[in-house]
Amino acid sequence: MCKNLKKSLIGLFIGLPFIIFSLACATTKGVVTVSDQYSEIVDFPGKKNEIYTKANLAFVDLFRNAESVIEFSDKEAGILKGKYYSNNINFGLSYYHVYSIIEVSVKDGKYRIQTSIAEVKTYDSWSNRYITAQPNDKIITAMQDQWKELATEFNSKMNTSNEW
Repeated sequence: MCKNLKKSLIGLFIGLPFIIFSLACATTKGVVTVSDQYSEIVDFPGKKNEIYTKANLAFVDLFRNAESVIEFSDKEAGILKGKYYSNNINFGLSYYHVYSIIEVSVKDGKYRIQTSIAEVKTYDSWSNRYITAQPNDKIITAMQDQWKELATEFNSKMNTSNEW
């Protein structure tokens, strides 16, 4: 009887961490109920080419991290598109690196900012590397807040005069 008890306790101590880890992983996945995109249209005085130039300068100012890059720009079409890196998303012991796609489209008298999640990575201590994670409601809600702040900062830079 003592041997069976020892085996049961050893099995419990070995199996319990795996069960807890599996449950923790299961809670980070699930049905996403919030929008994983953000969009804002801003009326802005000026011609398309002028607005595009200001937007390009604003992009350069906002993309301060080496992992944030402008990936596509077309002045004739009035499109700027880039990948924006955010690394300060964390919940308890979970720490996320989020890459967002930011697109600015310009027309005469207005521009539109659109954002969406491109990729989420989290650190996996078992394999000692970053792995791709599925965005969940918490991550998306945190990114919505960051996207709104980013749009506000972008709008502020658009309204700053470049004259000297």
